[in-house]
Amino acid sequence: IQGHLEGMMDGVIEPTKEQLSSLHEEAVRLNRLIKELRDLSLAEVRQLALEKQPADINQMLQRSVSMLKPMADEKNLELVCVLENGLPDITVDSHRISQVFYNLVVNAIRYSPEKGQIHITSCRKQGENRDWLVVTIRDEGSGIAQEDIPYIFDHFYRGDKSRDRKSGGSGLGLAIVKQLVEIHGGKVTVESILGKGATFQVWLPAGADVE
Repeated sequence: IQGHLEGMMDGVIEPTKEQLSSLHEEAVRLNRLIKELRDLSLAEVRQLALEKQPADINQMLQRSVSMLKPMADEKNLELVCVLENGLPDITVDSHRISQVFYNLVVNAIRYSPEKGQIHITSCRKQGENRDWLVVTIRDEGSGIAQEDIPYIFDHFYRGDKSRDRKSGGSGLGLAIVKQLVEIHGGKVTVESILGKGATFQVWLPAGADVE
């Protein structure tokens, strides 16, 4: 951004509409990166402010899927949603949990092959002596090598064998997912076989609010 602007100021680069549009896109991307780093830092020390209210987890999922359908359509991907009816409302910061779903679906789209499917489900499960609402996002993409799985939620980590560096993203999406889920008292898991896709699950405690 700085180099292009200096070039324009010096008359070396012509400030065309295309050049300005490109600079704007880069500025938006940089702003997003700064915000992600800030949110991640606050979440890690449990200082990220949350506005918790009862929310419908299926509605949050449907909104995220609707927003990302154009991105999926570009790759002729089908977003298949099977959402359990009658799930109880969950007390969460709906903006932050929607961000979790958005990041995971974007991740699935990014690494899915053309004309594939992404399966998104919600259900209620019991475990660890409590009820959970569980969201599963499964893709048919390149998958994640077993040696990479323990590090997949680390900042900026990308397994060279399983993720293409040219495919975009800041390398913070999954780290943010993990922190946002954990500050809601939940957990996120991943299972994958290299070359056969990946399955991410978000477990959020149902019932009583969790601080």
